[in-house]
Amino acid sequence: MTEAAPSSPSRRRAWTCRRAQLDLFYLGTAEDTPEGGPGELWISGPNVASGYVCVADSDAVKAKSFPLPGWYNTGDVCTIDENAFLAVVSRTKELIKYERFQASPVELDAYLNRNPLVWRVGSERVALECNYEDFED
Repeated sequence: MTEAAPSSPSRRRAWTCRRAQLDLFYLGTAEDTPEGGPGELWISGPNVASGYVCVADSDAVKAKSFPLPGWYNTGDVCTIDENAFLAVVSRTKELIKYERFQASPVELDAYLNRNPLVWRVGSERVALECNYEDFED
C-alpha cells in the first residue's frame, strides 16, 4: 500500500513526547507558578509510574515523591515559554558527585563551618583531574 495523504508539517519538536501532562508548581508547594515563571516540574500520564517497587520504607518514599495523586516530582526547576516549550534551568537538589561519592553542598558547608577557624564557606562543583583513591581515609 502506498501512502497518499498530503504531508503535514509537524510543529512538534523531535524530542518531545505525547500523552504526558506537565505542570510547574512553586518550589515545595502545589500552587501553579505564573506564566513564564520558574517552578518545579511535575509530570503525569499513562507512562508515569505510580510508585516504587521493592524499596525499603516504600510508603514514606512514595509520599515524599508523589504527594499529588497521579503526579511525579522530577526535581527539575523549569520554565515554559510562550510557545509551550520547556527549558530546564536548575535542580531542586544540588549534589556534588564524583565517582562513587555524593555530597550535598549544604551538608559540606555545615561540616566546614564547625571549624572555629572558618569564617564563611561556599561550596561549588569544580572539575578536577584526580582519582577517587585520593579521597580514601
